[in-house]
Amino acid sequence: MGGRRANEFTVGHHRKEIIRGMVSSMGNINKFDGIAAQYDTPERAAVASVIAGRIRACVGAAPDKTAIDYGCGTGLVGLQLLDIFKSILFVDASENMLAAVAGKNASARTLRADIMAGARLPAADYILLVQTLLHEKDTRALLARLCGALNEGGRLLLVDFDKNQRVSSPDIHNGFDRRELAGILEKLGCRLNSAETFYHGENLLMGRDASLFLMDAEKLPPQDPFRQD
Repeated sequence: MGGRRANEFTVGHHRKEIIRGMVSSMGNINKFDGIAAQYDTPERAAVASVIAGRIRACVGAAPDKTAIDYGCGTGLVGLQLLDIFKSILFVDASENMLAAVAGKNASARTLRADIMAGARLPAADYILLVQTLLHEKDTRALLARLCGALNEGGRLLLVDFDKNQRVSSPDIHNGFDRRELAGILEKLGCRLNSAETFYHGENLLMGRDASLFLMDAEKLPPQDPFRQD
């Protein structure tokens, strides 16, 4: 890794393709159905392992808690975390991506669903949202639906790119301002527990150097409108 920090590394000449491909876009089903069979590469697995490791460090052990991996792709991240939860439900709009999950772990629970198209999720204690928000035009609507599926005290673990003004694309967001996301989540009844950048690399987002952050937001009990503090 040379002079880079321990949590920084590069992932080879196909970096741009890797990061774009890792996102299981719920709004681009045909594309991801088409690439599912070629989706997993050593480089993608390396990035996924870093993300999974960071989530593991954030959660610790939650053997009595249920989780949803929303926009799970082929399960590169979520399958590494089965041991820390009671269960994980792998959710994606791509049938072929979910078939890949099942091919790796026959006992994995999968659900083909797109909540932006009206599908409903079962309640869960944790929701993992890894590089999926990047492809959703209406980020607030997606976050609202996911927060709605959380049990009281449940946590949304969101991994995505920091805002990058050097990136411009009609297909994806150029990253996110964590303060803006925190404000949205607060209005949706979720308290921000932590937010930090944990990964830096070259040519990670549309050929540009970029960084990834992890946000941990907790769903609060509904406020009593008659309560007087």
